[in-house]
Amino acid sequence: RIILHGNNDSHQEIDEVALGQFFAILVKFGMPIECVFLNACYSKAQAQALEDSIPYVIGMKDKVKDTTAIAFATSFYEVLASGSGYEAAFEIGKVNIMLEGLSGEDLPVLHKKDQ
Repeated sequence: RIILHGNNDSHQEIDEVALGQFFAILVKFGMPIECVFLNACYSKAQAQALEDSIPYVIGMKDKVKDTTAIAFATSFYEVLASGSGYEAAFEIGKVNIMLEGLSGEDLPVLHKKDQ
């Protein structure tokens, strides 16, 4: 789940259907979005809502510790910066979690749009 926090301690949970529609509209009107990475606890449902519009979407299927999320994200972005693709970055990010001696390598989930 994605919860946005406001200035006055207000918060709002983002509905996955609305999030999916938002990204679908961006793509429809020419925004070239190839990948969305939702590095937040319980973001699998939101990731699934985007998979029809975005070629690659990553979410977390359960609660994820900060150290695990950081280990995954660091490797994911380093591999992308080296010129490799999203799938390689995803797999190496998962392996990096294990290399750092952390648990949760099964938490990131990659959704690929049917081509």
